[in-house]
Amino acid sequence: MVSLLEAYPNAAGAFGRHIARPTASPFTKRDLTEHFKRFEASPIAVSKDTDPDRWASGDADWRQFLHFYSDNNSCLRRSVWQKIPLPNVNFGEDQLWADRIIREGYQKVYARAATVYHSHDYDYDATGNRAEEEPIFFKVNFGYDLIKPEKEDLEVTLAKWNKTDSRWATRYGISEGELRKRLHLNRARLEGFLSGYRKCAEADLRAA
Repeated sequence: MVSLLEAYPNAAGAFGRHIARPTASPFTKRDLTEHFKRFEASPIAVSKDTDPDRWASGDADWRQFLHFYSDNNSCLRRSVWQKIPLPNVNFGEDQLWADRIIREGYQKVYARAATVYHSHDYDYDATGNRAEEEPIFFKVNFGYDLIKPEKEDLEVTLAKWNKTDSRWATRYGISEGELRKRLHLNRARLEGFLSGYRKCAEADLRAA
């Protein structure tokens, strides 16, 4: 990470990927791997100038990619940190900080060789609570919807998620017990997302 910050003097910080703990659910391992694939396939250093047209358009997917940052595996440049410290919030301080440095014109760099074991296997309630928190966080702080409910009802959407996971489990020989746990948590996650989305809509939450 330090070497990358030396190589990219306009980078405010460097972060690396997470590897699921050996005891983690196979679905947790898959999800983390898939999440970081996008960073593996992207330039090491990115900023709002990497794709100025997408930045100017306000593309939420591009903005979310730019402000993703994980401070449990990172290195901040001291001179930038002194000017732009991590915000004192209960959740998402790393992404709020990354959004600020990107808007200020700095780069962030992805350290492909820097890895840590970091994963969570939440129970039903914790999964739902975390899923509810995320759309509120993104709406309040970034002004966009992390999830938009489909026209179909919850059960139809849930069936789509479960079908995808069931196919993956069959393909890779995942046990029936692990699949049942995943399908159970899919409901908690979707219910949480939709609850958070509804709270945003009811309160008309917007980014400051």
